[in-house]
Amino acid sequence: MHTSPIFVLALLAGIALPCQGAKSQDPSSNWILGVWEKTQDDDHSRADTLKFLSNGTFVAYGPRCEEKVFPYHIHAGNIYLDIEIPGKGPVALVYRPNQAHTALTFTSPRTMNNAVYERVVHPTCGGD
Repeated sequence: MHTSPIFVLALLAGIALPCQGAKSQDPSSNWILGVWEKTQDDDHSRADTLKFLSNGTFVAYGPRCEEKVFPYHIHAGNIYLDIEIPGKGPVALVYRPNQAHTALTFTSPRTMNNAVYERVVHPTCGGD
């Protein structure tokens, strides 16, 4: 059984970390805000859901919609999800948006396979 790399790292972190120092993103990056779900995965891992907030944090949802909150930032057009692993240090996952900003691609450094996330109207988790 495969689990999403984001949620595995979030589980390893053990707790939702306070997002001290999180700041609002540049208004030109507002396209990222909202809920995104994995729609394609070459590794066939479980579907997962991400919600990007305007305060520079994202919520990773696990298989039972449990939430872990971490910071993210955008640099040179890529989205970096920063996950702190207690006793180990930070891990950054990099997502590259397509030109239309309708999909995010994550390439696994372990398998070199891709997972694609797309914005959803009725997400499995994280809908308001």
